[in-house]
Amino acid sequence: MKLIKKLTTILFTFMMVLSATTMVFADETASQTSGVSSTDKGTLTINGALKDEDYKVYRIFDLESYNGTNYSYKVVDAWNNFFGTTGEGKTYITLDTDGYIQTNSLNDTNKAEFAQKALKYAKDNSVTAIAADGTITVTDARPTANTITYSNLPLGYYLVDSSVGTLCSLNTTNLNATINEKNSVPTVKKGVRNANTTDAFEQSNHTEIGQVVEFETIITVGDGPENYILHDKMDEGLTYDSSSLKVEYKTDTSAAFGDVDAAKYFTPTVTDGDTFDIKFEQTFLNTLKKGNLIRVTYKATLNGNANSTFVTGATNHDNKNTTHLTYGDKSTSSNNSETNTLTFSFYINKVNDEGTGLKDAVFTINRKNETEKVELVKVHDYDAVNNKMLTYRLATQNDDPNNKVTKITTPDDGQIRMLGLNLGVYEITEESAPKGYNKLTKAVSVEIKEHGVVVNGTNATFPKISEVKIVNKTGTVLPSTGGMGTTIMYIVGAALLIGSGVMLITKKNAK
Repeated sequence: MKLIKKLTTILFTFMMVLSATTMVFADETASQTSGVSSTDKGTLTINGALKDEDYKVYRIFDLESYNGTNYSYKVVDAWNNFFGTTGEGKTYITLDTDGYIQTNSLNDTNKAEFAQKALKYAKDNSVTAIAADGTITVTDARPTANTITYSNLPLGYYLVDSSVGTLCSLNTTNLNATINEKNSVPTVKKGVRNANTTDAFEQSNHTEIGQVVEFETIITVGDGPENYILHDKMDEGLTYDSSSLKVEYKTDTSAAFGDVDAAKYFTPTVTDGDTFDIKFEQTFLNTLKKGNLIRVTYKATLNGNANSTFVTGATNHDNKNTTHLTYGDKSTSSNNSETNTLTFSFYINKVNDEGTGLKDAVFTINRKNETEKVELVKVHDYDAVNNKMLTYRLATQNDDPNNKVTKITTPDDGQIRMLGLNLGVYEITEESAPKGYNKLTKAVSVEIKEHGVVVNGTNATFPKISEVKIVNKTGTVLPSTGGMGTTIMYIVGAALLIGSGVMLITKKNAK
């Protein structure tokens, strides 16, 4: 009975929990007959079914006969090729010419691998799953009372899987097998390196246009990871550097991350308008367990399309990078996680004593303690009709050198907006003043803070939290050349001349 003993070994092996899916055996323990009656039926119950997940059950082997300790199993027709000459199942179980189990090499080391390959075969070959009795509607994220029941099942071995591809554990092998759902979903957490603070990966950072920022996404693996695809999307103000992509993982949370072989374990792709996606190979996922970590790092440059803000958290001025993971048969989505990269700005308001804007004032800008002037690129001109301010942004290496300037000139309203600057102190120097006005002799100090700007030590007030007001005064009107002395001489001379004329006329008439 050597063959029968081997079959008995298979029974206990399949009863053990598989890491991604579970082989469940529904067996009648009370009967001692040599054959299986058509009335011998089993029931499989899944407790704690998860919301929006499909649960599938596949029968791989029929139990044809047993005597209480020895069992005879025959493969279901739909699985013949899986155990055939070129099938992956033959590595673990071999069949005789009639389809009965002949040898078994399943063990604790390879059982999860076997189950994953069997599940893949079922999907690739459209093996029909067994339908549950009735329709179940799950309303909670992790219910305790909701169950799915498969009844009137022929006795045999069953492969149980859910669309999240995670573990279903076996509680019993009698006619009423119960599986308590232990599904746990994967999660993602995104961070951006904040070089301005702790240098750690945080939810936000701040920088200037043209600078490179580094991102990190941590995937916490759920039970039985399957069909993992990481989706990443950046706002148009961020330019992704595909050469910087790096994937690492670790199975021990206290250990360091180790590199993942790109050619073997993952493939970068682009789908559905994402900036990039990463599809993880199932052979890699099969090596992972619940709680293992996958780390994805990459870089991007804050480009000329970046949005600028003056207050952290201001709406419509963010440069976001969002990510989520899809997994399982139905490409279920995990949580979304995002970061925000901020860049700041201010505007120069050139006015006279009465607060009227002044045109033709020329300015340059430099960072404090740096003599080199900041290079700028014009974004758009002043447009009074459409209420647009003359706007410049920080220049980048990719900008046309012919478009880069260091001197900027105020338009009719005296205002110029500056975009894409990092937090810090800047100095604004007036290179030339409008005609008739005195040029400033000292640079204006401007400190950009997350709440606004500080001008020469004074905080700007709401709502003008980004205004850098620069006032020019007119010169004093001096007397004309020559003074009043010459004018008096002219008057006296004219009076004497007139007097002489009058005297001559008078004398002539007297004669």
